[in-house]
Amino acid sequence: MLVKRSTIVTALTNVQDPAIGDPTRFLTTQASVARAPELAARVVAAVNVPGLSVSRLLAKSSVTPESNADILDVSVSDRQPEHAVTLANTYAQELTLYKTEIDTQTINQALKALRPRIASLKAHGATASASYATLIQYQGVLETVGKLLANSTQVLQPAAGAAKVSPRPKRNGILGALLGMVLGIGFAFLAEALDRRMRSEQEIEKVLGLPLITRVPKPSRGLRKANDLVMVVDPKNVQAETFRKLRTSIEFVNLDRQARTIMVTSAVQLEGKSTTIANLAVAFARAGRRVVLVDIDLRRPLLNRFFHTRSSPGLTDVVVGRATLADAVQPVALTPTASVRSTRSANGRRAAGATNGKSQLDAVLHLLPAGITPPSPS
Repeated sequence: MLVKRSTIVTALTNVQDPAIGDPTRFLTTQASVARAPELAARVVAAVNVPGLSVSRLLAKSSVTPESNADILDVSVSDRQPEHAVTLANTYAQELTLYKTEIDTQTINQALKALRPRIASLKAHGATASASYATLIQYQGVLETVGKLLANSTQVLQPAAGAAKVSPRPKRNGILGALLGMVLGIGFAFLAEALDRRMRSEQEIEKVLGLPLITRVPKPSRGLRKANDLVMVVDPKNVQAETFRKLRTSIEFVNLDRQARTIMVTSAVQLEGKSTTIANLAVAFARAGRRVVLVDIDLRRPLLNRFFHTRSSPGLTDVVVGRATLADAVQPVALTPTASVRSTRSANGRRAAGATNGKSQLDAVLHLLPAGITPPSPS
């Protein structure tokens, strides 16, 4: 909508009114006038839109001044495109009429007061008097000014259609993805900052002040299924080299300490402590060390299964006095081939031929199983 900057002062004297010299302020004032509830009531009365009220119309419409021209932009949003077009055009038309009424209100009031006086002089036959001529002149001037002030607002471009402004699933999806990514990264950093768990060997070394001597890989599925040890069934395997490396590292670390007892434990179950200590014991035994492997895991004893020996008598039987330590400790023969066998018969005596033939016996490992599982491992 085009808004003409003209006032009574400009119309009467042909001099620019200082009140409208600032175009930004002038258009802002006109936009505020266009938001009058009286004008909105006229628009509501002129259209047939169910459920439309003055407050609702004002809430979903806007009148915005342009910054580089004497133009007002009228926009209306509605669920129905045809309603948006009708409301926008009706709003503009009613604004034109409303603006004309405001601008010519003073002129109309002056003419309303002047016409009875002219009619009175005319009724008394004083049409030739100077007063009558002066009043007629004033009436002509006022009517001319009124015509100049009327229609100061003009619709330049009626609404021909309504564009969809919401919802915009593609835009919303992109914005949601970006926002989710930002929030996800932020929460990830927050979780990382609050997480006190150690997830790498470097963190363990830093916290405990202890060196990492080796990394033990997870046994293959075949070994886990058969309860076998890589140091027994395939001592030349690459994975077996890991336990030989662990044995060597422990020997270097133990040069000054001369420790004779090594305990392997873990924070939770199923972390491989039994597999690690059993393979390590075999590695030490094959290196010529005298090794006694003791199963102290009274909740899930597994060491006897690795060597396919009996589970009792064992540690618990020795503790309660049901068996002697000599009876509980089981010598296990480690042969160069992929086999393991106990060097005792079922009655506890050394089996005949258990060590007969030096080529058939690589090393002997002594195993003390856990024994009978107690009702209360604690």
